[in-house]
Amino acid sequence: GSEMCIRDRSFFDAQGDFERSNGLIQAAAEANPDSRDFNSMWSARLLALGRADEAEVRLIDFAGDDPGLEDLAELATLYGTSKQYRKAADVNLRIIKAQEEAGLGPPNPLLWANYLDMLIESGQPERARAELSKLSSPYLELIEGKLLLLDGQPANALEMLDRALQVWPDQVTARYYAGQAAEQLGDFDRATEEYEAGLRQDKGASLTALPLLRIRAAAGEQRALLFVVNQMLEAGTREAEAYRLGIRASQELGRLDVVQQLERQWSKLPGQLIEFVLDRAARTAQAEGPEAARRVIGRILFDYSQPENVDALMAWVDYSIQAGALESSLAWLETQIEQAPAASGLHEAHAVLLAETEGVPPEIPLAALDRAIALGGGERHQIWLTRGNLQRGAGDWEGALSSYREAAQRDPDSILGRWDRFAILAEQRGAGSAEAREELELSLIHI
Repeated sequence: GSEMCIRDRSFFDAQGDFERSNGLIQAAAEANPDSRDFNSMWSARLLALGRADEAEVRLIDFAGDDPGLEDLAELATLYGTSKQYRKAADVNLRIIKAQEEAGLGPPNPLLWANYLDMLIESGQPERARAELSKLSSPYLELIEGKLLLLDGQPANALEMLDRALQVWPDQVTARYYAGQAAEQLGDFDRATEEYEAGLRQDKGASLTALPLLRIRAAAGEQRALLFVVNQMLEAGTREAEAYRLGIRASQELGRLDVVQQLERQWSKLPGQLIEFVLDRAARTAQAEGPEAARRVIGRILFDYSQPENVDALMAWVDYSIQAGALESSLAWLETQIEQAPAASGLHEAHAVLLAETEGVPPEIPLAALDRAIALGGGERHQIWLTRGNLQRGAGDWEGALSSYREAAQRDPDSILGRWDRFAILAEQRGAGSAEAREELELSLIHI
């Protein structure tokens, strides 16, 4: 029974029905609660579907109150893959301590390197520096090179990474960071060499595949770009950017058959339907105009009451505005709100459409935005930008400053929000004021 479930899942995988496939894996895991293989397979599938929280629960429940080294290793991999780097660092440290307490000898140098790497990725470089003495060559040069790169010293980083590569020439991670350092130095030939070497060593699964793809795209080398895309596809890539760039290169080369193939594959990837549809809509808008792009999104029956579909809804609203379809869009949206009055995304979209409607005073879309925020939409960076723009247009400078601050807090890496705050502060209090200068400095960091 369980083995048949696992065999049958390949049929649904081929059809792109990953939820049905996941159901079969789940059935096998639930029928064999003590099987690590089935449980690991289930958690990996949940992670691939973008359901990292559920995958984490599966692994923690299976491990119980006293997780072993194998349990911790699976958790560390999950956290690293899902970019929960602080958790990954904590679990790697637990593995190191568990090995020491079990008298298993010094931890594997790779384990220490992984731990320090996760510290760096989680924004704790100083803690990583304090532990550098635990590393030996070439891990020491690899982590130190990454830290130097983080410190804005690409020349010193490249020198350090060269030392690592002399000892360990097939180390793909070192190739990746060497390429990054070379790019920062403007040496794109050297960067390409490093990325290509990494690609040869680990084919399309290589860490260096995506940056090499970007260089090929920037240089307009479409055939070389498609060669990299093919290698990534053969390795089972889930990188949306590989599909996006591959489609554009194929269009430029007139290879519509390849475009259709890439679209089919991308649309079937778990958790990527929205990104695929938005990319297709953007290409359609460029070729045929916003009304055609609006139809591309409208053909997919997204449940817009669900938070995960808000980006698709807002793109549909944007194309509707560009197409001049305000009246019909408002009517449709008001019907949706009647059916799902607690859906924050619908109220946010309603506010944007109202703001574009002639004769509607700003307090009406602002009230719709406040409803969206009260219903849980306040974690979205864009909602605060929209609110700030409306307040600014109405002359409410202090309100706009507050909204833009909220936007910057929701997405610290974005210049939007900070730059808008600077513009208001410069206009109202002078470009030389302390507040304006501080906001300008923060904005420039994120350009």
